[in-house]
Amino acid sequence: HMANGELPSAIVDVRSTDPIPEIPDSAIDTFEDYLYEDLGNTLDSYYTSGIEGSVQRQTSVVQEGSTSLEITTTNGGTSRLRSQPSDGLPNYPSAGDNFRYFFRISKADTGSFSDGVSLVFGTQADNDWYRIQYTSSGTFRLVNQSSGFDVISSSSITLASNEWYRVDCSWQTDGSFSIDLLETDGSLLTSLNATDTTYSSGGIGYLVGAESSITGYVDGVQLI
Repeated sequence: HMANGELPSAIVDVRSTDPIPEIPDSAIDTFEDYLYEDLGNTLDSYYTSGIEGSVQRQTSVVQEGSTSLEITTTNGGTSRLRSQPSDGLPNYPSAGDNFRYFFRISKADTGSFSDGVSLVFGTQADNDWYRIQYTSSGTFRLVNQSSGFDVISSSSITLASNEWYRVDCSWQTDGSFSIDLLETDGSLLTSLNATDTTYSSGGIGYLVGAESSITGYVDGVQLI
């Protein structure tokens, strides 16, 4: 006779086995193990459109979860990676979506122009995309790079080095953008507003560039 809930001694109880975490429906790239190690993937698996420079997932400097993306560049260089929808990330933002990411930079105020940290989206090819950029010379801006470098909205602001910040982007089907730069607690720092219909879908990627050595971090890229 067995009490309710007991199993015969010959049957192994596997009910306590930790399940593989489910991928959140909102994930674009959180850089967590459930998108990588648990599935046998690396950055090369998702970013087949090109990785340049020093790029790695790391666990020392994070905003959400246990892993973030670290991008380092040296004098006059740019490190980057780009993923297209065929590369297999869970989601890619398109017109009609709202999305969020966190970023951090080792030198937020260089006193001279620097490419700083950028997230690119609607990507078609290298330098053919929308770009949300914080430059280390103190500018937060939205750029259309379909044919050159067209700054379609810009705000002057100097951020702190080695601090996390949050970006919330609303990309409407009519081409209107509302992009908020916030503290991680949700305090609004500045906003960008623009309308542009060049792209309505595409890939996603990240860039760090500088005249001197600089490290940028990206974390928690997700639909909201």
